[in-house]
Amino acid sequence: MVYQRGKLLSQEELHTLHEAGLEILETLGVKISHPEVYKRVVQAGGKPVQDGSAVLLPRDLVMRCVKQCPGSVTLADRRGGRAVLEPGGRPYYFTGNALTWTDSENKIRPITRKDYADYARVVDSLDQVFGMVGTNIADVPTKSRDVSGFKIMLENTRGHLRPCLFSAGGAKTIIEMADVILDGRPYEELPFFSFGYSIVSPLHWSFEACDIFLQTAGRKIPLTVNSEPLAGGTSPVTLAGSLAIGNAEVLSGLVINQVVEPGRPLIYNMGFAHLLDMFTAVALTGSPENSLMAGAGAELAAFYGLPSASWFGTDSLTVDGQACLEKMLTILTQACGGPNFLWGVGNTEATKQYSLEMCVLDNEMLGAVERFRRGIEVSQNTLAMDAILEVGFGGDFLSHEHTLDNYREENRYVTALNRTVRDKWEAAGRPTSEDRARAIVADVLAKPRTPFVGAAVLDRLDAIEKRWIASLA
Repeated sequence: MVYQRGKLLSQEELHTLHEAGLEILETLGVKISHPEVYKRVVQAGGKPVQDGSAVLLPRDLVMRCVKQCPGSVTLADRRGGRAVLEPGGRPYYFTGNALTWTDSENKIRPITRKDYADYARVVDSLDQVFGMVGTNIADVPTKSRDVSGFKIMLENTRGHLRPCLFSAGGAKTIIEMADVILDGRPYEELPFFSFGYSIVSPLHWSFEACDIFLQTAGRKIPLTVNSEPLAGGTSPVTLAGSLAIGNAEVLSGLVINQVVEPGRPLIYNMGFAHLLDMFTAVALTGSPENSLMAGAGAELAAFYGLPSASWFGTDSLTVDGQACLEKMLTILTQACGGPNFLWGVGNTEATKQYSLEMCVLDNEMLGAVERFRRGIEVSQNTLAMDAILEVGFGGDFLSHEHTLDNYREENRYVTALNRTVRDKWEAAGRPTSEDRARAIVADVLAKPRTPFVGAAVLDRLDAIEKRWIASLA
């Protein structure tokens, strides 16, 4: 296994959590509510519990399956970009999913197709966002929210697409749509979409999850295996206890997927861990404990030689100082700590809401974090010795060609944050960062819409969507 020393846990602590996960799977096991998948896991070496409700996973089976997982996962967008997710690699940023839409006046309502299209258009304009995650759209049939959302994403953004799946049939329909875009090319040539699914904590893989794993197998489509422990609710209140059970859950998902499709690229994800606030009974996403569990999850993924995923969030109910404080905390601590696939752009209220203004402000925070991660380059050019000697005493560097040649690379520029003097700020009407974000959103949406699929392709996608919706009746 590839191991890179993390910042939160020592190698001894990682080994302890590894052993705890194996012990849970060997002695308690995992529930698999899919007869075919259950049978395959048993045939591969799992030991059925007497009543048939669960299966024990011996450590040799677990580690054999972990070793079958590729050590890196490649994703693409439709702009020509590529993201290589690997332990110790850089993070790539994505939107999150949500349940409700927040307008500029902080009024909450269900998400419509138009809302989601607008969201995709704004996201496509942001320079730090690599991809987009599916969501719950209210004005389509429930079982078609993944398929209809995928088509909306295809039309309105060129980023990598990560639909949230509602059924194996929906997943297969999405693959059919993707094949229209691929137009005969193999998936590996343009891996512009990927999948994922979560276990039901504690330790229960549902029929739906297993069926999605089974029905999407065979093409090496990357898949994120998610554990979402709720510390104090569905997992122990201690962070180490939640990490132990979360590790067991992700490892069990790796086993299932490697049994179903050996060599499938998988992303280890314990970064969706929550903390149950014992004072309010609210599941938190913006606390420092969230960042600790997410960072530790990334270190465990690196311990196994696997890429990792996580999210950044806020528990604020609106776009305000709390939202920016918590998001900056969770972005910075995680982007510098290991996860490769980080989602949450545009989310508020513990990932339940979408806000277009939050998208813009998140993009500013991501840009600042990426500048921080890039650090300070010390080279012959950046030392600027020639410029220093030329300017000498009492001169200025503003007019020197070295400044002109280097300022764009050295400085991070912003659009929604204030960097002007008070007189100009007063004259502009005293705009806040939220006001600027709102204006940026309005400017993007006022521009003519650019369709990212041609008319003939769109007709084929429409036909696939209509056929799928009709099959649900």
